[in-house]
Amino acid sequence: MVSGVLEARNVCFGYDDAEQLVIRNVTFRVQTGELLLVIGASGAGKSTLVLALNGLIPHALQGSYDGEVRVAGRNTREATVGELAMHVGMVFQDPEAQLVAFTVEDEVAFGLENLCLERAEMEQRITRALHEVGLADQRQKAEK
Repeated sequence: MVSGVLEARNVCFGYDDAEQLVIRNVTFRVQTGELLLVIGASGAGKSTLVLALNGLIPHALQGSYDGEVRVAGRNTREATVGELAMHVGMVFQDPEAQLVAFTVEDEVAFGLENLCLERAEMEQRITRALHEVGLADQRQKAEK
């Protein structure tokens, strides 16, 4: 495969209890600076594709899996889900159901805490991230 940030080649997956494959022969490459938008009808396989990209398929979800996915050069079959999480995240259809903290700052800090970063490093990353997305003035805003 040609090097890229995110690569999929002939990815196919079917859940154990399904009669048909949910995704079939998905192939693409996303380079640094590019954006990939996956859209489709309910049941089209969007979430299943993302589960293959973040390594939960094949590490946590079983089924008929074929093809190859690489994230930052690492084959998702060989890398751990934790290693892949440094590069791939997932936002579900209902983002509000994913919130775990009371303030915007705490929500951003949650992922960094799971990486066991030092507080000083977390502060720098929180400040930078909120500034980059235009939420620096919302840092202490609480969820309603």
